[in-house]
Amino acid sequence: MSAASNVQELIETAMSCPDADPALEARCQQAMEEGLGLAFYLPQFSYHKHFRTCRNHVEVRTFGGTTADCEAPTPDTYTLTRPHGTLAHLSLLFSGGIVSRPGDEHREEPFQIGLAGAEGEEPDFDQPMVEVQMLQQLGLHRCRRGELTEGLSYLRQAAALFEQTAPEPSALLGGLYEQLGHCHRDLGHLHDAIGSLEKAVANFANSADGPKDPRQSLVRVARDLARVQQEAGQLQNAVSTNRQVIELLRELVTEGRDEVRDDLADSLEEFAYLLTSLDEHDQAAEAAAESVIVRRKLAVEDRSRQPAVVDALILLARLLMAAGRNDDALAGVREAVEAAAQGGFAKGDMTRGWASLWAGRISYWTGHPTEAVSYLREAASAPLPMPTLAEAHQTLAHVEAARGDAEAAYQVALRTVELYRMLESEEPERYARLLTQALVNLSELSHNAGHPSEAVDLTAEAIQRCRHRAGTDPSARLLLPATLFNHTIGLRAMDRTAEGLAAIREAVILYREADAHLLAADMFLQAEDLRESLIHAERGGLLARTLAEHPHNYPARAANQLRRCLEASAEYWEAATPDAERRSLIDRCRTAFAGLCSNDS
Repeated sequence: MSAASNVQELIETAMSCPDADPALEARCQQAMEEGLGLAFYLPQFSYHKHFRTCRNHVEVRTFGGTTADCEAPTPDTYTLTRPHGTLAHLSLLFSGGIVSRPGDEHREEPFQIGLAGAEGEEPDFDQPMVEVQMLQQLGLHRCRRGELTEGLSYLRQAAALFEQTAPEPSALLGGLYEQLGHCHRDLGHLHDAIGSLEKAVANFANSADGPKDPRQSLVRVARDLARVQQEAGQLQNAVSTNRQVIELLRELVTEGRDEVRDDLADSLEEFAYLLTSLDEHDQAAEAAAESVIVRRKLAVEDRSRQPAVVDALILLARLLMAAGRNDDALAGVREAVEAAAQGGFAKGDMTRGWASLWAGRISYWTGHPTEAVSYLREAASAPLPMPTLAEAHQTLAHVEAARGDAEAAYQVALRTVELYRMLESEEPERYARLLTQALVNLSELSHNAGHPSEAVDLTAEAIQRCRHRAGTDPSARLLLPATLFNHTIGLRAMDRTAEGLAAIREAVILYREADAHLLAADMFLQAEDLRESLIHAERGGLLARTLAEHPHNYPARAANQLRRCLEASAEYWEAATPDAERRSLIDRCRTAFAGLCSNDS
């Protein structure tokens, strides 16, 4: 059918309305001759008695010129004139003889209202349930347009009128409360959303007008309810609701309802995440293991589902790790890599890369660094999303360093910084902290790899970044002291003593750790500032007493530092009589030294 015949047919339909303007056809013809566009509107819902006699109501407006109804080059939203107040749905527009459908910004879902009794009977437009539907659809219309507050008001009115008219449980009322719950949630009214969704569950469970088996509707609404309960902090209620959902889905699967198996696997994984947030790691692992079984069966029937098997195995391995079952976690993540290979995912594929990344992490955490390096190198070469790729490189750098390969760790850390620089250029607020941390990590590895000058430059950049963001970013304030400490080490290695002393003075104020004070004591001792050295040695020793079980053996290191300070005090002041303050300080150091030696026996 040509565009012209389309236009003519629509104009004739518009003219068939008893209230149509007699001059409409001539007006449309003139508009087309002038090159204007025509926009045809259909009723979005038909609750008015007008539509008993006008069943194919169409209205037309001109657009695209100063003489048109709408001057804009595209037609705007419009309320139909007959009957007044009826919402419009823009259906077609014609411009220059070309017919097109409106874009998404103009298109909305049409709907009809009206409850007929027996088939063929005219609906009674005065019955309250028609008003309920009108209010409901007005509410949904506003919600689709983002006018949530206005939509909420209409939906509340619809629910109240529905309950007054038909108070018995109903699937229709359940659906209305489900929509009301979603609107509350989108507005952030979590407790109201929970109340509405609970009413929806009750209506679906007890309705006489719904489907013979309401369980799938119950599952859908109950899953939403569990998510909102979790958002609202009602975690135990969310656990209870999730258990009900999973039990319903298990029943359906047992009865041969295979279409819900994906829902069962999804629900089990959501439940596992919820349980692990409550430190119920063993139960979480059980839920994840059941999900793996379901996913495997689905993948046997459809190989395209194999990535979901890989993801489920990774989740299971992570939860087993959290439960302290390291051997099982390692076996699980190895199985994930094998499942990726079985699915036809070669090295360099994203699914294989994701599995390798987690295999590398868990291998490292469970004490298998050589295996971890192999997996992580594979992950670092996979086409993973850039943030994940940066994490993979950072983890690989740590593992290479732990294995003692300083140069390999340094090279990987260089690439990590490069990736985070690219990410920060696109999203500064999100990646500024991660880039700063990557710079600090690279500085340590640069120092270990024999590049002290580069290490100092890197820590200097990191310090500048921390200072710049310290006012607005708490993590920058926390990172600054440790970065100053690393900067001091680099400056000391380059014999830049004055700068190193300035850095360590600031570090010990911000960084109240034994390490910083012991380094300060050593540097001030080298600078022959015995008083400062003794003060920091004593403070470091006092802090070290609280770390007697620490694997770095702080008490022994602190005792050694105090011994050196005390020996220096005897050497420097042998022929002199120290003042009372210095004598008191030396006595305090001797006491601290004795205490540390007893702790480190």
